[in-house]
Amino acid sequence: MSPQLESACNYDLRNPRAVSASCTAAKSREKCGLCFPDGTIPEDVDEVLVGHYKTKVHLTDDHEADSEGNVPDEPVNGSNGLAAKIGSEDFGPEDIEELASRGGDA
Repeated sequence: MSPQLESACNYDLRNPRAVSASCTAAKSREKCGLCFPDGTIPEDVDEVLVGHYKTKVHLTDDHEADSEGNVPDEPVNGSNGLAAKIGSEDFGPEDIEELASRGGDA
């Protein structure tokens, strides 16, 4: 039984296969933004992972992905969002009406 291949960003590729970083599949497919923040495969990477069909190219778990690349420095409405309001003690019907007026599902 062969070892389970995993991507550096922990994306579930479902049946991943390792390919040469210089092969056509690696060069032509879109690159994972966490694994390749600048959109290119670095020269020191020899092998990458691809899944079936048109999945993105990912680094193998031998490398590190930019795990903080998808988290904004200042999350928008982090303290004003629905989850924050529901968790507060003073959450009430007026909050639901306010959220509904913004066009969300309340």
